[in-house]
Amino acid sequence: MSDLDILRCKATVSWATPATLGGSRTRRPTRIRSRRRLHDNDRMRTDLSLQVAEGLYAALEADDIPALIDLCAEQVTFDYPALGSLPYGGVWEGRDGVARFLDAHDEAEEILRFDVERMIAEDDTVLVLGTFTGRAKPDGGEW
Repeated sequence: MSDLDILRCKATVSWATPATLGGSRTRRPTRIRSRRRLHDNDRMRTDLSLQVAEGLYAALEADDIPALIDLCAEQVTFDYPALGSLPYGGVWEGRDGVARFLDAHDEAEEILRFDVERMIAEDDTVLVLGTFTGRAKPDGGEW
């Protein structure tokens, strides 16, 4: 079993509002924490955190939801702003919560473009910068 197989993430995911970004959404900090400290070497921990973040986004891009959920700790938390105004807004806890978040998001939106532009890692934190463009399924509005 590799270190990456042992490492699981706790992610807090947030997005900027479309209005502040000229029609695109930018993913802001995705915080990756290991369930247990695997190495004392900070560089190794940083590398593992980056590998987990890359794995999460690769699974998301491939629409491989089981792989994405497998990378998450049982106590994972997704925190998406807009509670009450979007069906997937709010705090989603646990692997089941992540699956429900993704289902609610999929029912409400279609992702037209999804680009991860840069990942910056330090210790157990990974900052993911990128953009995505989507379409609201109820009314066809794009941003």
